[in-house]
Amino acid sequence: ASTTPGDDLLVGAAATAAWSAPFGASTDRVRLPADSCLMLVNQLGGWPVAVGTADTLRIANPGSDAVDYKIVVVGVHP
Repeated sequence: ASTTPGDDLLVGAAATAAWSAPFGASTDRVRLPADSCLMLVNQLGGWPVAVGTADTLRIANPGSDAVDYKIVVVGVHP
């Protein structure tokens, strides 16, 4: 929600039980610049979430300013 340049967020690379399916590896992450949107879509197969082993999506603030953000997760259960 921030429009201040430099108020980036880092998405992914949780310390434990990282949900890495759309990122490739558990240590991979995406830098989301201020005033930007990240939308991950896999319409054909979705991405698996494994309870307890791959179910944590980390949102980190590498800067010193407080950053407000919104997150929406939509999923299906087969």
